[in-house]
Amino acid sequence: MKPGKCLTALAMALLAGGAWAQEDMMVPLFMSASDPYRQGFVRLINHSKAEGTVVVRAIDDEGRSYRIETIPLKEYQTLHFNSDDLELGNDAKGLRGTGSGQGDWRLEVSDGGLDLEVLAYIRTVDGFLTSMHDLVTSLGGLHRVPIFNPGSNTAQESRLRLINPGDEDATITIKGVDDAGVVSDEVELKLDAGTAKTFTAAQLEAGEMMAFTGALGDGEGKWQLFVESDESIQVMSLMSTPTGHLTNLATTDRPALASDISGEGIEFIQEFSLGAENTFPTGITFFQNRFYVLNYSGTVYAYTETGEREPAADIELTYRPLPAFGAQPANRAVGLGVRADRFYVHHEERIRAFTLSGAEDPDATFDLALGHTVRDMAIGPERFYFVGSRGFGSATEVLVYDFEHKFQDAESFLKGADSAEPLAIGFDPKARFLYVINEDHDGAINAFTLKGEHRAGLVVPFSGVDNVGTATIIGDAIYVLDELANKVYGFRLRGSR
Repeated sequence: MKPGKCLTALAMALLAGGAWAQEDMMVPLFMSASDPYRQGFVRLINHSKAEGTVVVRAIDDEGRSYRIETIPLKEYQTLHFNSDDLELGNDAKGLRGTGSGQGDWRLEVSDGGLDLEVLAYIRTVDGFLTSMHDLVTSLGGLHRVPIFNPGSNTAQESRLRLINPGDEDATITIKGVDDAGVVSDEVELKLDAGTAKTFTAAQLEAGEMMAFTGALGDGEGKWQLFVESDESIQVMSLMSTPTGHLTNLATTDRPALASDISGEGIEFIQEFSLGAENTFPTGITFFQNRFYVLNYSGTVYAYTETGEREPAADIELTYRPLPAFGAQPANRAVGLGVRADRFYVHHEERIRAFTLSGAEDPDATFDLALGHTVRDMAIGPERFYFVGSRGFGSATEVLVYDFEHKFQDAESFLKGADSAEPLAIGFDPKARFLYVINEDHDGAINAFTLKGEHRAGLVVPFSGVDNVGTATIIGDAIYVLDELANKVYGFRLRGSR
């Protein structure tokens, strides 16, 4: 039977909608073939009606990269491989073999232009299978492990796996909060670029290891762990049993807030003036190490990371809106976003796309649905998110368009009491959250998933900007444009220590 011919209507709808597309193609833990109890197991599912080649790069815990494997996949084909296949090779699966590495592996998978789903598991000698593709949730660079057994529990041994996939060494701090709410002492370590390390609960509690300084000490009951790094890292929460079973306890229920361990939420870090020439700013974004601030007349002004003017990098949009003060809102350039080397601006009931030189790109420009207006925008991995309304007299909400420029019609995208009257929006690609400032913005910046679900407790104290215009996210900070004061204010989401 040919794949795809007997799919249900639901499955076909999922395939057509690209529901399986993944942004992160990393397998964070793939067991070494030398492990006597556990075997790594990966499934590659091609949801495309096209054949292609998937590229797999294996990196061991010491950061060494081994032979790159290229795996051909036919249309709608699913292929799996295990630890022996990876290290020893398997001609039937297109694997030549990497040889053995130091410690365990992580895998970087390139989809080759296919709509590829990558799933990772561990299979034990008794046939038990558990997933290994999920990571601990993070918010603004702070990772929260909601459950971590004490070192005294050897029957269910908790392990913390830290991965530094970047090119720079990472300085990492780990704190714990026990069941009585007492904050532990701090553990600090340096994780070399490209490497991964795993620590047991007993090791973190006792200290006395060359790999890190400090110790959590003894706590009451179980721990919550809070892991913070000055570089982008990945964190796994694992539990091992004497029978050889290993479970991934990563959860996406609730990311960490600085207030969980410090009692603080947001920290003011920066402000800068836009200058007299940039009056009536209407959009802000950050791209190629610069702030770009849109003026409603159609000029995009450039600023350095510290807020200094950089006139040589200014961009004049070739299709310039009417510059007259008091023009109707539809005639003003409003909102600013960046995707695939294109600036996106709302103007005259359209989302206009411009190249980095300011020339309009008609292929990427598109019309909004009848009556839709926009005041700010954020661009996620698969969709546009516009703060605006459906027409005159309609309430302000978040309007969602896919990258095919189709409006994702729904009664209300944002869900929950904290979703009313949004003013500004930003997208954090690392935490994969939308941050929304509401009309009553003295109290909070609210975080929402890419499905519009409000995260309970994810409310960060926010004040200091009287006239919120638009916002953008840079790393662990949100930058807010005060459209009347002609200033930009920066706040660190994770708070101070």
